[in-house]
Order: sequence, then structure tokens, then C-alpha cells
Amino acid sequence: MSSSDTSSVGSVAELSTSTPPAPASRRKGNKKVRTGCITCKIRKVKCDEAKPSCQRCVKTGRVCDGYPVLRPRASRFKSPSPTPALETADELRAFDHYKSRSAFLLGGITVAGEEFWGGLVIQLTVTEPAVRHAVLALSCLHEELCKGNEAGRLHLRNGFAFSEYGKAIAAVRSWDVTRRGPESAAIPLLVCVLFICIEFLMRYEAASQLHICQGRLILSRMEQVSLDSPSMEMIRKVLVPIYARLSLASYLFATRPEPIPVHLTTGNGCTPLTFESMSDARDMMFHLLDQGLRFTTSGKHAVYNPAADPWEVQRLKATQAHILAQLSQWNTAFTFLRTTIISETAMSKATQDLLYVFYHTATIWVGSALSPCETTYDDYVSSFAAVISHASSAIAATGSLQREDAVFTFETEYLAPIYWTAAKCRHPLLRRAALRLLEREEVKRRRENLWRARELIVIAAYIIEVEEGQEQSTYYDSLGDMYGIEGYWHHEEELRVPLTQPPSLEKPDTKFSQEELVDIGQGTSFDLPLRDAPRGPVPLVQDVKAARAITNIDPGRLQAPFGISEGSRIKNTLIGSAGADGVWITTFMDPEPGMTEWSVRKTFLKVQ
Repeated sequence: MSSSDTSSVGSVAELSTSTPPAPASRRKGNKKVRTGCITCKIRKVKCDEAKPSCQRCVKTGRVCDGYPVLRPRASRFKSPSPTPALETADELRAFDHYKSRSAFLLGGITVAGEEFWGGLVIQLTVTEPAVRHAVLALSCLHEELCKGNEAGRLHLRNGFAFSEYGKAIAAVRSWDVTRRGPESAAIPLLVCVLFICIEFLMRYEAASQLHICQGRLILSRMEQVSLDSPSMEMIRKVLVPIYARLSLASYLFATRPEPIPVHLTTGNGCTPLTFESMSDARDMMFHLLDQGLRFTTSGKHAVYNPAADPWEVQRLKATQAHILAQLSQWNTAFTFLRTTIISETAMSKATQDLLYVFYHTATIWVGSALSPCETTYDDYVSSFAAVISHASSAIAATGSLQREDAVFTFETEYLAPIYWTAAKCRHPLLRRAALRLLEREEVKRRRENLWRARELIVIAAYIIEVEEGQEQSTYYDSLGDMYGIEGYWHHEEELRVPLTQPPSLEKPDTKFSQEELVDIGQGTSFDLPLRDAPRGPVPLVQDVKAARAITNIDPGRLQAPFGISEGSRIKNTLIGSAGADGVWITTFMDPEPGMTEWSVRKTFLKVQ
């Protein structure tokens, strides 16, 4: 990320707001809050408030660090929104769409978008060329998606989005964070979030993961410095929570971003006894999710390695116990916080339900991480039930508030946990309840960053059909016209994964050559090749059918192991490239007796 037109850019503190400096003192309620120059504030002495520099600092030979700039909450900011210098009709149209629609839809349910997307980002379009060009590209793609053009990359207006995206990348190419100091990372980190959103909209998985890893790498190298400056406050309170939430868009797609330093995280990584606000509880939950996903990734390798160091296994068990204890403490603190909430809006209720969805999902992830058996998930039936119950409540609470164009959100919300419940919970009623949630009218056309509900419906139903062998059901017969599902094909490849390794494939390196980065800087997007539907006469194996009806379920299957043996269960499902007609998945199951490698099958599922 570098630039050719930011050579005259001012300090990050100046870029973080367009409001004038605050007065030396102000009243908050009946309490007088002292302000002054940053240097006097740190020294805890009275500031003489002289401009442009405090004379107390000058006379004592100190460098006056200037006056802190107070950024009002965007939702309470009543003055007119800033407007960048726009020239063409396409630029005006894109910026208007962003301000009127995109800024209020990208945040989704988990986090209100007004503060970041509708506040800080819009303010920085005035002073930062990189932000302005990225916003215009993002808005163009989002408008196409709102129109119903699912593959936004196929419907660009004269290449406008690609052109603006290339200009945004060019605008940050020369930005040297290491030379400018840790505080200067605020703008590149924010622009990187916009780039990630652009790649999400275009469904370019590899490029989006590259940007996530770049942002996390910048954070991982930030040393502990003073948090009094506005730029560091923005990094810690706004950008770090965003990158923590992006863990779900990385780890669940097999990418391993760098850890966020503890001094930048909420509560320095420790769950407090109580939460002061819903946002504090939310940020702490996603920090724990980040910890849990990193732990489960490292733990799986030791579980399947017969030569694993016993001390390493004991260390993993201690880490597992610590994270589970932190999750339990979060649940206690969050329950206490909820007792202080007097009135609730539908959105507030949905946010609480989503946090509970992630709490129960994280408990299952971490609790089952050190077991190689799929039957371990049978011990978490009550947690799976809670995931479905809270997800259903969140969907019901916001269903009436959903706009027709609210088909995409930057955040990972309930699609992934609901799909994962359908895949990993073998209770026949609960997994079908999860499948029904995915096919609800307000859910089935939804997209959450890289997750697409229509694909998840087909994949979840396929997993159920394979594990339960429900070949005579009419589930897909009834949905065939709606989703264009006619069947699936198996594609045999030499995919050899020994049993001493986790049932997965190595993630392709998401690093790109300098030539490829130059290409995208000139307006050419890139990604790994898409794999469309099989070409030519491919034999239809059988109709894809997964029973939704519960009348044919044997009551004996309502108790663990639910009539599905360990060998009949799919160990892992990798969601691959999506084309216009469907999606490739790779499944792992126990091998035939005497074999030393996982049974791996690549399958193409038709999706409309």
C-alpha cells in the first residue's frame, strides 16, 4: 500500500477530524472537564492555553505537542457532513450513494455503521485521496449489488470502480509506516479496511485475505506507545476492533493472520468483572474469538501428530482451560450488563442475541479443539440449540427493519454459525432447524463478506444427505426451481492428506509478486482462477436431496450418536471457488480400513 499523491499530507492527528480544536475546558453534565495541550495534560499541570503553542511548555524548554482534538460521535454530529472535491458525474453519483445507503448498510447488525462508515470514513474523504478513491470504488460496487447484480465485478460502469480502486492503491504506495512512526499507521490501516470491503464485494477471496494479513501485520509490529494522541486512540478504539472481527473472515477460510498485540486489545486481553457498555462486551467477545480461533488452529496439528511433544499437549490443555474460563467470565459479565438495560430497541436486542450466538459457538470451538473425533460435538447439543435459538431471535428482531437493499454486510454475523451448526450438530431436528433458518426469506439472499447464504443452503443440505443417506426425500425437489439445483458432480483429483495431519489442505500463499501489485495499482483486479461448472458430458451422480421433513425421523436417532457413526461423518468441508453456476467443495472423511490417508473428495454443487 503506497502512493504518489500524498507527498504533502499533514499529520495523522490533523487527518482524523475536520472539526476545530476544542476549548480549554468544557462541561460534561455538572462536572467541569479540563483540557489543554497534550504535554501539560501528561505532566498533570495547568496549561496556559496559548496558541499556537503553550507558553508554559516553551519557557521550560519542552516541545508543545498541541491540543487534543475531540471527535464527536457521528450519530450526534449535527453540522453538515463534509464533501470532498468531486468533478465527474460518476464521482458525484458514487459519493451520494455511499452517504445515503452504503454507510448505513455495511455495518450490519453486529456494529452500528454510523460511527465508522458514516462518520470517520466520510470525514477523511475530504483530506485523504486514498480514502476518497477507495470510497468511490466501494460505493460503485455496492450499488451494483443493491441492484441485484450478484457478481459486482461483471457489471462495472465503464471500469469506474477499477479505476478508482487503482487510484486508491497508488495514493498509499509510498506511505512508509516504519519511517513515519507507529502513529502514522492510522490512515493505511483504515484504507486497508476499505480495500478489504472492496474485495469482499467482488468476492476475491485471495486478495481480501492479503489485505487482512497486511493490516494485521502492521498492528503486530506496533510497539506500546502513548495512547493520548487522537491517531492512536483511533487505532485502538476503532480499527483494532475491526481487525479483531475480521478474524472470522480469515481463520474460517484457513488464513492465519498475525496476532494483535495485547496492549492494543480491549482490557489488555483480560475479561473484566463487569462491562460498562454493549460495545465493550462486543469488542471483548471478538478478542476471545480471535484467541480461540488461533488456539484451535494450532491445537489441531498436535492432536493428529502421533509424535507430538507431551509437554506441548499439556500446554495446549492449559490454554484451552484458560480461554474457556475467559468465555465463562464474559458470559457472567454480559449477563450482569443486561440487567442494567432498561429499554431495548430491536437492533439492541439483535446485537445481544448475536453476541450469545458467538459465545456458544466459541465454547464449542474451543471445547472440542483437542479431540480428533467428530462424536465430540455430540456433547454440545445444548450449545447448538442455544445458537439456533439466539440466531432465530436476532433474525426475527431485525426482519422488519431490513431494507430491500440490505443484502451485503462487511461483518460476519449469523450465516457462518448457523451453517456450522447444520454441518456439525448431528441431532436431526436441530440441524434441520438451522437449515430452515438459512432458507428464510430474509436470510437466503444475504451476503456477509465472503459468506453467501444460497451457497451455504446447498452445502449444508449436501452434508446432511451424505451423513444420513436421505436419498428419497423431497427437500431439493421442492427447492429445485428456486435455486436451480439439479444435482452434483464428483471430480477426482490426487489429493493426498495423511492421517497424521488435520483433515484439511494447505492454504495457497496469498503473497503476490511486485508485477501483480503494479497491475492492480493500474486498475487491474486479480484473484486465483475461478473454477466454474464442469464442462462437457459429466455424468450426474444422483440428485442432491436432504430431508427436511421430520415425520420420517426414527425416534431412536434423537440420542447421541444420532444414528451416525464416526466413520460416516464428514470431518471437514472446505468451500472453494464459486462460479456463476455453483461452488466447489472439498470434503474429508475417515479412510477405508487399512488406508493411511484421509478420504478426500472434491464436489461441485449447483447453485443459482
